[in-house]
Amino acid sequence: DAATTSPPVFQPTRAAGGVLNLTWSAVPLRTYQLQTTTNLDASTWVNLGATVLATNATLSVTVPITSAARQFYRAALLP
Repeated sequence: DAATTSPPVFQPTRAAGGVLNLTWSAVPLRTYQLQTTTNLDASTWVNLGATVLATNATLSVTVPITSAARQFYRAALLP
């Protein structure tokens, strides 16, 4: 069904107290892995933290703000 194959969509990111609050659309009872990179031209993404299980239609995690000039994130829906 379309809900299980649609890519996660991030909501506006909020920064406070040295952390980012990342929230994205999710499929309940499915597992996600947050990944990060500093260069979108590179093909390497690094897993950030443990996998997380969605309990409803949105999923939120908090990550520390890094010293990198740019930091990109994606949420991978795991099989």
